[in-house]
Amino acid sequence: MKLHFKEHNSVDYNNYSFPYCVYCIKEEGDKYSDIYSQGFLPYTNNLDIEDEIYYLAKSIRVDLADKIWNSKQKNVFNKFAKIYDENHIKIELKNKAEYIYDENFDNWCLKNAKNNFLNRERLKYIQSRLYLKNIMTISYKGELLAHLYVVRQESNFLHVWFNFYDLKKDMNDFGKWIILQAIQWTKDNNYKYFYIGTCYSRSAFYKLTLSPKVQYFDGMGWNNDISNLKKRLLSERELKKVSKY
Repeated sequence: MKLHFKEHNSVDYNNYSFPYCVYCIKEEGDKYSDIYSQGFLPYTNNLDIEDEIYYLAKSIRVDLADKIWNSKQKNVFNKFAKIYDENHIKIELKNKAEYIYDENFDNWCLKNAKNNFLNRERLKYIQSRLYLKNIMTISYKGELLAHLYVVRQESNFLHVWFNFYDLKKDMNDFGKWIILQAIQWTKDNNYKYFYIGTCYSRSAFYKLTLSPKVQYFDGMGWNNDISNLKKRLLSERELKKVSKY
């Protein structure tokens, strides 16, 4: 694993603050689990980069040991159990080659990219990455609900890197329920950790509510105390409004 540092323009000499972005380049023999466990996630913002590059970030994961749900997540499951019979929910993990040459698949993902964050060129670049080997599909009685782009190492971790769910489903917590389904599948298949990207903004606050076993990478290691992180993302008034989650 080779580290690379890129300096930011914002420098505070008075406080000796010299910010850098930290990247790592995967080398032969490196394990994905080691890269992820040190807080790195796949980097795909520069479409000209061919190497496997990862960036150090406030990564979020769920420790899948022991009990991973409390009453808040169970309430979400119970809410959607009234709509989707669990016995008819199908979750499949397939090789990406079954999908990425299908234009209909690409169109579905682009149409259901929330806030239109993705264009076709970057989508194809993401699909070309070596660490992306699988697509997880969630369906109900033959109706497609979601495609999840997965990075994984068996028995160690599964990372839902990008998730695309049917945006026509105008129901509160539908996207969250999709992720909860993926987490349960990951635990049932004996992985140790479930990764779900970064948490820097209010829009990512939901990641901190996915399980009482959520951890975040604080720059030195994995931190189980997410209370301060919640406060940094939301004001006290906003925290009270979302306390039910």
